[in-house]
Amino acid sequence: NCVADDPQYAAMGDNGAAMFKAYRQGLTRDFDALAAERPSFHVDHIEKTHLTVVMEPQELAEKMATFVTNYC
Repeated sequence: NCVADDPQYAAMGDNGAAMFKAYRQGLTRDFDALAAERPSFHVDHIEKTHLTVVMEPQELAEKMATFVTNYC
């Protein structure tokens, strides 16, 4: 779950940036609630934007490999 502010959101003005911030906070809350209900569910909150998939694929691949090693 990427939770960092994306600079593109600021280009949408204060309302757009606030909307996406609220969305990320709600998603984090819901992921945490799901993880509390289901011990087999794991979520990692990282201070990155959703562009991490494109900008830092190696780092993301390492996180996914660690997850598979630890939980599968």
